[in-house]
Amino acid sequence: MERLLDRLERRFGRYAPESITAVIVTLMGVAGVLELFRPGFTAALTLDPAMVRGGQLWRLASWLILPPSFSPIWLFFALWWTWFCGSRLQALMGPFRYALYWLTGWAVTTAVAVALGASTTNSAILMSLFLGFATYEPEFEILVLFVLPVRVKWLAWLDAAAIAWQVIAASGWSRLLPLLAVANYL
Repeated sequence: MERLLDRLERRFGRYAPESITAVIVTLMGVAGVLELFRPGFTAALTLDPAMVRGGQLWRLASWLILPPSFSPIWLFFALWWTWFCGSRLQALMGPFRYALYWLTGWAVTTAVAVALGASTTNSAILMSLFLGFATYEPEFEILVLFVLPVRVKWLAWLDAAAIAWQVIAASGWSRLLPLLAVANYL
């Protein structure tokens, strides 16, 4: 697999965007602000397979920019955390592999959600972003609540537990969604 990625990177690496994280965080911020001023705005961005089949094809990609929270303070922290993890991961992986990381997570999650007719959020993909960062830099320390120093490897275990809980709590085939959303990490 590594050799395949190396060949793909040599051939297509020059086309890899340099600022995926900045674009996604900016669009998440815009969506969050618009939701604050126009409640219900983000309903048109969710991945709803029935609406996609009805012709609203933008939903196949727009669900990636839905912020995890619409509370102004939590929106700020979610955007900052996504930018922090994403920019660090891109620096560690390189632009091509990072773009492939996002593309894989998006494609697998979208395909499974549409095939199952289930709606989904980007929370598992954002979790996979953090898992990737924690795998590359497990000893990196952050200050939880600006006071408590914690290594990201311990937070990654909590992240993995949250994904496992999503799998357990879901019913039927929709149990696949959280698991496959982290396929890019796996």
